[in-house]
Amino acid sequence: MGREQLSLVVITLNEEQRIQQCIESVPFADEVVVVDSGSTDRTIEIAEQAGARVIHQHWLGYGRQKQYAVEQANN
Repeated sequence: MGREQLSLVVITLNEEQRIQQCIESVPFADEVVVVDSGSTDRTIEIAEQAGARVIHQHWLGYGRQKQYAVEQANN
């Protein structure tokens, strides 16, 4: 039996200063999903360069945004 798959799910808005370190802190993640709610800095570019799948979603509120992000994960 193989190991369980792990998805890293992150919600963002203008996190260019932290997103790369966040993604790199979980090198064992099989999938990285970033749900961005309209960043105007380099958050999206940096996340994509780090291998994340970036999804754009307008802000739904903290709980709903997190739930939406979790629903986008494959694992």
